[in-house]
Amino acid sequence: MILQTATRSALIGLVACLTLASAALAQTSPPPLRAALPDNAEMSADPVPTLPGEVLSRVFVPDWGLIPTVEKDSQTALPGDAVTQRGLRDGDALPPTRQWMGAPASHQIHDLLEGRSLPSGPFTAEIWLSYHGDKPVGAALIAAAPGQSPVWRFGFNEGIILFEAGGASLTRPVMEVKGSRWQANAQPGTYRRGASRYWHQITAVHDGRALTLYHNGVEVARQAATANVRPLAGTSLDLIGQFSREPLMALPDVVKAVSLHNRALTQKEIAARFESRATALSRGVPQPGQPHMTSHGPLLQQVTGTSAGVLWETDRPLAATLSWARTADMKDARSVTLPAGTSRLKEAVMADLEPGQRYYYSVSVTTGPDQKKQYGPFAFNAAPPAGAPIVFAAISDTEARPHINAHLARKIHAETPQFLINVGDLTDGGKLNQRAEWTHEYLAAMGDFMASTPVLPVMGNGEDDFVWFDRYHAYAAPETSYYTHRHGDLEMFVLDSNLEVRDRADANFRARQRAWFEAALKASTAKWKIVAFHHSAWPERNPKPSTDFLTLMETYNVDLVLTGHHHHYLRSWPLKANAPNVSGGPLHVQLGNGGGNISPRPLTPDNRIARTYQGFGYLMVQIFGDEMQLTMHDQSGAVRDLFEVEK
Repeated sequence: MILQTATRSALIGLVACLTLASAALAQTSPPPLRAALPDNAEMSADPVPTLPGEVLSRVFVPDWGLIPTVEKDSQTALPGDAVTQRGLRDGDALPPTRQWMGAPASHQIHDLLEGRSLPSGPFTAEIWLSYHGDKPVGAALIAAAPGQSPVWRFGFNEGIILFEAGGASLTRPVMEVKGSRWQANAQPGTYRRGASRYWHQITAVHDGRALTLYHNGVEVARQAATANVRPLAGTSLDLIGQFSREPLMALPDVVKAVSLHNRALTQKEIAARFESRATALSRGVPQPGQPHMTSHGPLLQQVTGTSAGVLWETDRPLAATLSWARTADMKDARSVTLPAGTSRLKEAVMADLEPGQRYYYSVSVTTGPDQKKQYGPFAFNAAPPAGAPIVFAAISDTEARPHINAHLARKIHAETPQFLINVGDLTDGGKLNQRAEWTHEYLAAMGDFMASTPVLPVMGNGEDDFVWFDRYHAYAAPETSYYTHRHGDLEMFVLDSNLEVRDRADANFRARQRAWFEAALKASTAKWKIVAFHHSAWPERNPKPSTDFLTLMETYNVDLVLTGHHHHYLRSWPLKANAPNVSGGPLHVQLGNGGGNISPRPLTPDNRIARTYQGFGYLMVQIFGDEMQLTMHDQSGAVRDLFEVEK
């Protein structure tokens, strides 16, 4: 057995099937593509401080695993035996206490205190939430007895926060909504950016004399109150959500934690809780205080016919053992143990695999003296030999909606693809200072899927600084954003279309990538050639990718071009010279509908376009011999487009 570990270069060197035409593609010390990791990259984080007077503290974990724990219209027990009712729609009969800011609830968690009494007198309520989409949603804590008006209410709808208690009402526009409203140097009464942009701690304090609102530890509004809060017998505290505009959303997708204290917390205490949460976000630690994988499981990467990479990240440097075998019982497993070292990130390669064969692997992490946590076993197949059938999935623009990512991942997983290619904008803005878009969104939603299905990443503008994109992926060559991957009769050519950004940093990048691309196409012996890059290469949309890529793809008989960026689905006819060609040419398929805010599809007639679809979805590709079949599915799994290509 041969296994290389610990460094990115060792992993890259072993994955031999990532073919690059070496002599022609040699690089002469180009400028570094990415900046250095931040100083806190390997640091852990502490949990939110517990304060005196706490009567409720609930953390909500989204249901983003491959096997959901609840169907859309059923009930399930959440921690503490509370019940979540999902699937209510606008217009359903609900008591007035379940109306919030002019609209009914769609989701509800009843009796958070489980029969215990609410505070009588001063109190502090807190909601920790993530609001990343562009559709209006809301959530609120409502204290009310059956048939009575609420004792107090506190929550948000879009970016507006409302707090009612003690005969007073306080409403303020506070939270930025994606793509609008944020104001630099925000003053009270204006929209404010959250931690890692989209995370907000909103806090309501009633001290017996006034209502006070805080956003991320900063006071934003105050209003005199005329009465004390005295809950009636039978008063319960419910959490409701308004997600009729986001049908696949549930409360834990937005509301991450709530707390209630039986006293008025000070500004310093509130700010300390926010700083603790913001620190965990910046360090990429979803569960502060407990050892865990911040990558949400091991990530299977670059599976070839003879080797497979595995990458994982923990909240602190931890020793771990990678094991793999031919059977699920892990009998006769081969294994390697990696020391804790100084990095939270660990990488290894499972070598000496046989093409097309099924394998199982697990990762066991040492979490303390004589304590281990095992992830797996997970099943995967080594890449098939030449001539064998190929099945893979494609998606793009998974940004902004992890609940959609998780939903589509379940649909794709059921199709049993050999790999998935994600054609850019894996995150909305997962750059140097927004690590949480990886650890708290993309990997949180896709990690379960990625443990058994390798993902080929394409760089989009959402991660074009390369920092976390590079950390969480192992691929062909260090410090480059383009590579190839051979899979049986198929060769994938992955390119970087962020050419405006690259031009500013390295005037030679475009020429170097284009020379590499042409040499790689010339050297390819694959029957099927597919090219993937994020931005469309149609001349009127993106002139630079068009200039650099189109002629080469047509000259060297590329079969399929996968792009994203525009948030809807589009398929072209075979094109040459930017026009339909009955004799053949690359098909262009745009897959921008993987989770980002859906954008309008083209309405102006265009004879290059064969099919469009406006809605979330994914593409399945089957290749066998001289035939390739492509099927586009919407979020329900229904087929929206089907077409075939023959050699």
